[in-house]
Parts: sequence; structure tokens; C-alpha cells
Amino acid sequence: EPILTTSNGGQKEGLKVYLDPLMGFRYVPNQNIPGYSINKFGFRESFEPLDKRPKLFLLGGSSAFSLHIANEQKTLSGRLREFLPQYQIINAGVIGFLSGQELGYMVHYLDEYNPKVYLSFSGFNDLNGQIFPKTDVMKGYNRSIQMQIERALQDACKNCSHNSKN
Repeated sequence: EPILTTSNGGQKEGLKVYLDPLMGFRYVPNQNIPGYSINKFGFRESFEPLDKRPKLFLLGGSSAFSLHIANEQKTLSGRLREFLPQYQIINAGVIGFLSGQELGYMVHYLDEYNPKVYLSFSGFNDLNGQIFPKTDVMKGYNRSIQMQIERALQDACKNCSHNSKN
């Protein structure tokens, strides 16, 4: 699978993602960059599948992911753990995700973990795309991925024949 590197709010190193036909992209498991860790399941922070507590998956974009917050106890999911200790809180936020991508994540990947609750903390990315659809306002995460996908497709098409004879 192609691996792309995201922009990371002006930092040198970004998170790596796979292209995904159902979600657009998803995090490459087992990666650490300054400020963030993605575990072996592709989630930010810890996750223990054998934990008997009901699972609560936090979904969303950068706000759910808690972009620019390195201390896991201060992330949104860290705060939820304080208030909801009866649940295993899993941060499944992906920077730049839109609500449709979250739905794909839920249906095609997260449902296999049998969550009790999905909590979607999203909306800005969807709203911003509606307000500024033709502008370059969102130069962050999705724009970086989009440019890399376009380059990969251009490279792949160099080897394609556009003249098909039937």
C-alpha cells in the first residue's frame, strides 16, 4: 500500500497514512513522531482489546485527535477517561477527517471491536468545505494528502495507454 506523509502543523515530521478506498486515508500503525504516537491498531494513545469495559470510540478530525496536545492526559480522550472511567475510551480521531470518512471508519473497521458508544466530535472540516469549497483555506492535512495522491496518479498514468481500441 502506498504510504504518504501528512503535514503536521508546520512541524518537520508528519504522521504517515495509507491510502484507503473506504476512508480516503488512515494512519499507518506503530509510529511515533514528536508529540504523537499511533499504536499497533492505528489509534492515538493506548487501546487494550481484551479490556472488559464497554468501548467508547471518539471520532472526528483534529479536535478529536487533539492536534497540538502532546500530553495524553490533556487530550479530549484523556479528559473523557477522567469523567467516564467505566468506559475504555479509544481515540480514533484522524486529523482532517470529514463526517463521511468517520462513517466509513465505523462501518468498515471499528464495528469489529464491538463498541458500546461512538462519540463524534466533528463538524468544522465539513462546514469549512461548504463555506470555502473552491479556496485553499484548508492547506493542512487533507490538502497535503490530496497533492500526494494527485502526484501518485500522474506518475501511474504515465505508464497507462489512453488510447483503447475496442
